[in-house]
Amino acid sequence: MLAHNVIILTAGRSHELGRGRIDQLIDFVTAMKKTPILVLGPDADDLLRQINRHDECEFVFDPNFEGEEFSSIKAGLQATGEACFIIRASSTLPDRATFALLERELLASGTSGVDVFAHPDHDDSRAVYLVTQRGVASLKKQPASARWLKSNDLVFGLVHAHDKLPSVG
Repeated sequence: MLAHNVIILTAGRSHELGRGRIDQLIDFVTAMKKTPILVLGPDADDLLRQINRHDECEFVFDPNFEGEEFSSIKAGLQATGEACFIIRASSTLPDRATFALLERELLASGTSGVDVFAHPDHDDSRAVYLVTQRGVASLKKQPASARWLKSNDLVFGLVHAHDKLPSVG
């Protein structure tokens, strides 16, 4: 099973994003033949005005945008029932090889019981997460106030590349 969606966390961050940043992310995601799911918050109007490629995205509003980041993740997960990637709109784009690496790990794992595969970076600015179908179901049950990276209920699989992955964009 492949992950066909990429949740892009944008809620409350329009002031951090440069003009055209969301379109750059949309281009990046659609070039991988995946559907971007943009999670919007209180600045949704500003972000929507900045986007030129509305027809290639799904949009989800985070009603709990004042909460922790997990409320935005949970809002994005409501748009999918299958494995999906999660990235932050304000983070540096990782190389496409990172996405391929995580997807290979997902395919190889089968039903290993892992909820989230992560390719961490030392400063978390390029962290990419791949939530398995099992993880999506589990995370949807958690309260929006949960701290997902600190949860004892989730089984994480850390995936490291042998070489440092270069930044794209």
